[in-house]
Amino acid sequence: RTFVAYMQDYDLPPLVVDTFDLVKLAADPTYKYVDLAVQAFNRRKDKTIYRALLDAANYKTAENSAFSTATIPTAQKIATGATAFTKAKAIYAASLFRLNEADRMSGEELFIAYDDNIVRAILSDTTLTSADYMATKMLENGEVAKNWLGFTWIPYNALDDGAGGTTESRTVAWAKSAIHFGTGIDIKTDVSENKTKRGNPTEVYAYASIGAVRVDEYKVVQIDYLNA
Repeated sequence: RTFVAYMQDYDLPPLVVDTFDLVKLAADPTYKYVDLAVQAFNRRKDKTIYRALLDAANYKTAENSAFSTATIPTAQKIATGATAFTKAKAIYAASLFRLNEADRMSGEELFIAYDDNIVRAILSDTTLTSADYMATKMLENGEVAKNWLGFTWIPYNALDDGAGGTTESRTVAWAKSAIHFGTGIDIKTDVSENKTKRGNPTEVYAYASIGAVRVDEYKVVQIDYLNA
């Protein structure tokens, strides 16, 4: 199968530093604006990857064939089961990667996205051992916890609702080779004067072109859970 990643073009409206305001400020905010623009595009990258992991992926089986779509199989989905996120759900997800020979034993790197609900649920899970607790304390601080239950834990606070609506959320676990990420134009920033406006204000502009596609639905596990 040959999968297709559609590149999407993004840009930010120029952030304006007014010349007349600048002299009244204690510090020039221009390069702070550049940092904010880069952060915004990094969040866009996160969203692009998250969407590609969960959404249907277009592919062809021959050059002249029509496009087909690949979705995540039911067997790769962990239902809410009227519970919050638990260690047991993460263990079950890990077992699915072993079943599909897509775990570290097969040379893969495994990742899982987490939000504040998962942090609260995990830290209140009574089945955690002392070793588990030390590993998950990093999640509480918004850090990346590596190699807990075989996953690298990635903070992401824009998860979809689960199948049950707004009382649930949907995270995803994946093997590194499950997704292809493409960069047509990496994040570009431009700081320049706009000489067509009063006072020649400085404008900060940013743009990028990126895309992603899931290339193996058996290397992805969808996990729904009740919000803690």
